[in-house]
Amino acid sequence: MAYILYLFVNAGIAILNRDEREHNLRHRINKQINHFIWGGIYIALMIPAWFIIHSWWFILAITLQHLWFFAPLFNILIGMPVFNLSKTSSALTDRALVALGFKSTEKVILATFIISVVLLIKSF
Repeated sequence: MAYILYLFVNAGIAILNRDEREHNLRHRINKQINHFIWGGIYIALMIPAWFIIHSWWFILAITLQHLWFFAPLFNILIGMPVFNLSKTSSALTDRALVALGFKSTEKVILATFIISVVLLIKSF
């Protein structure tokens, strides 16, 4: 149940990120999204899961859930292809994937989804 709750957390963060991006573009603010602050917010939102579930496996599962769920949803919300990988993003994950030679996130999304589900099962 908590794993599903974090899908909603990720959806909310994606919507808020889209709104921040649109606001910044409208006001000609160069930085579209403050990834550091949003990362900190997501980490803070994982703290209750630790106190309730007491499982590092679950924390890893919802961390990977963020990778496989948030990125495609955010891309859809801003009108980009689902597996778009930005070469100009300041997000650490995007920069790392570009540096590793990835052209899209499709394989990464699939891998993180599978690993996340395995970790979720292991957490019980």
